Amino acid sequence: MPQGLENAPVTFNRMVSHVSRPLRACAPSYFDDIFVHSRAEDGLSAVDVHRRHLRKVFEKMRENKLYANLKKCVFCAPEIQVLGCYVSKSVVRADPEKISSICSWPTPKNQTGLCQWLGLANYLHKYTKHYAGLIQPMSSLLKKDVVWNWRPEHQDAFDAVKKSLASAPVLMLSDTSRPFHVVCDASDFAIGCALMQFDVEGRERVVSYQSRQMKPAEKNYPVHDKEILAMRYALIKFRVYLLGEQTFAVYTDHASLRMAMNRKVEVTVRTAPVPVLSFRLPNILAVLASSEGKTDALVENFPLARRFRRVLVGMPSPPSDLGCDNALANAIVHTGD
Repeated sequence: MPQGLENAPVTFNRMVSHVSRPLRACAPSYFDDIFVHSRAEDGLSAVDVHRRHLRKVFEKMRENKLYANLKKCVFCAPEIQVLGCYVSKSVVRADPEKISSICSWPTPKNQTGLCQWLGLANYLHKYTKHYAGLIQPMSSLLKKDVVWNWRPEHQDAFDAVKKSLASAPVLMLSDTSRPFHVVCDASDFAIGCALMQFDVEGRERVVSYQSRQMKPAEKNYPVHDKEILAMRYALIKFRVYLLGEQTFAVYTDHASLRMAMNRKVEVTVRTAPVPVLSFRLPNILAVLASSEGKTDALVENFPLARRFRRVLVGMPSPPSDLGCDNALANAIVHTGD
């Protein structure tokens, strides 16, 4: 393909995706990269299965006259670098070089420097708990026509993000054979959530963190609506994992959400988190409230299983009317005594 054409990358990516489509289960592709992953099956070792998968990939490449640069190929590796992170059999971790670059970045002197640093840090936000809350003090410096004034609170936020990324946890690769649970929380200026699973050893592991700052209007919401907003955000962000799940749990730390069971729920953008997700769930949506009603679920005290109690809300069939207040309230939250 000629170099320099504006649509060359996307055209090449479309071609590679089309060629590798029959092998998508074991060899997903991204532009000119093909990632072949294998595990033991049918009495064969993982290495033998991997060789079989590689042969299928090479045969497809030969049929379509595609060639690989041997110097850039990595075979039979226990861990590979993919899009700024390292992926192994069951975990994913941030690229140490990127973390080092973020942590060694000097204090920004202007908006441009801050934007450059945040652009790099944002790429690794899924490894950081409550990332949006950490960067909130610095966000005020990015507004238009704001005079640059780097104060101690900005430096504290800058250092806090560095410290958080320097100790970034190793994330668990999602296992569709195990149930998920979602943790969500809201503060006065940000909302955040975490997708979690228990591993084979029974340890609670994080699959992904997500967070964002609230919009000006959202900051005026009452506390229970902020918590519902966080729940809605979590269900949207993690929908690719949760859609089709038979059961999953949502943990929230605000006991006042039980008010949703007793008041008329107006179906608006902020109070209707579930139409995106729960009306497609076949069986159960579980929403759990803190036994103390005051635990910051995203910042303090894991594992959560010891601090929260389980209350299941049955959903035998999806509501036919998305505007049904009772059905929506039942689907959104139930916290029990």
